[in-house]
Amino acid sequence: MLGVMDRLDEASVAASMYDDGRDGYLDLGEMKRMMEKLGAPQTHLGLKSMIAEVDEDGDSKISFREVTR
Repeated sequence: MLGVMDRLDEASVAASMYDDGRDGYLDLGEMKRMMEKLGAPQTHLGLKSMIAEVDEDGDSKISFREVTR
């Protein structure tokens, strides 16, 4: 079983792979590409819903901090 630090490391690596802007956030387009690459494509509304679930500051992007909470 993976420990907390291992899971955080995995989340960080996964997020950085799709953070095209290298700004520390995953926006809608980056999320779309990530989900397609993972074999789980989503609709525009589905992606917006996924982002809204973890977007604590309302900027319509997901930061590493938001993912790991």
